[in-house]
Amino acid sequence: MRQLSRETIDQLQRLAAVYKETNERLMEVLLEMQKLTDNCFDRETLGVVSDAMGIPESKMYDYITFYSRFSTEKRGKYIIRMCKSAPCHVCGAREVARSICDYLEVEPGDTTDDGLFTVEFCECIGLCESSPSVMINDETYSDLTPDKIRGILDYYRKEVSP
Repeated sequence: MRQLSRETIDQLQRLAAVYKETNERLMEVLLEMQKLTDNCFDRETLGVVSDAMGIPESKMYDYITFYSRFSTEKRGKYIIRMCKSAPCHVCGAREVARSICDYLEVEPGDTTDDGLFTVEFCECIGLCESSPSVMINDETYSDLTPDKIRGILDYYRKEVSP
């Protein structure tokens, strides 16, 4: 089990202070917190966040497990969310999804061995008019083809290469 650094705990507590001032920002604050913790809210992180925000751990867990943008499992640096709704499916999402999984050598729900990518399916991301579409972290990509998505993944791989 990992242990959060003092620096990470301090950063989480600073973000929690933002939430205490404006309750309507919970989603935004939790998304920022998740970036500090390997894209996951494990048991330790959940405890720190719960204490800092004054929200019972059980309520935090319910909230985090309800929304697909959060996870209690460690995920990759880049989270690829592939829309599984009908418009994307009709426009070729299956071929794009297969291209992603083949290229990264994973199945949906898995993280690559190097820890860079996690592939997930999600409900509509609101880009039906330009489907098939994916989100990689907070960036969206539309009008995808198998070749186009491989080029995008190459770009992300180069971003972390020395």
